[in-house]
Amino acid sequence: AKWGASIADHRAQPLTPTLIRDSDIIVTATGYHAEVILTFAPEEYARVRPMRRDRQDVKDPYGRPESAYRRAAAEIREEMTALADEVSDLVRRES
Repeated sequence: AKWGASIADHRAQPLTPTLIRDSDIIVTATGYHAEVILTFAPEEYARVRPMRRDRQDVKDPYGRPESAYRRAAAEIREEMTALADEVSDLVRRES
C-alpha cells in the first residue's frame, strides 16, 4: 500500500467474453495480452489499448529482485496516471 492502494484482496480471474464485453476500456501490459483478448473478441479492438504510451511491453518483474518490482510499479503508476488524465480530459470534453 506504499502508493495508497492495496492488492491484498485482488484475485485473478479468467478472461471471459462477458468480462471483455462489460469493460469500457481494456488496458494490457503486453502485446500478447492484447492478442489473446482480440482472439476472444476481435470486435472490441477499439477498446483494447497498451498500458505504455510507446506501445512497448511492461517488463515483468516476476522472479527478479525487489528493485525490478519497484521499477515495474513506478512504470505502471506513471502510465496509468497518464491514462487517467487522458480519460478525464475525454470525459470533460464530452460533458
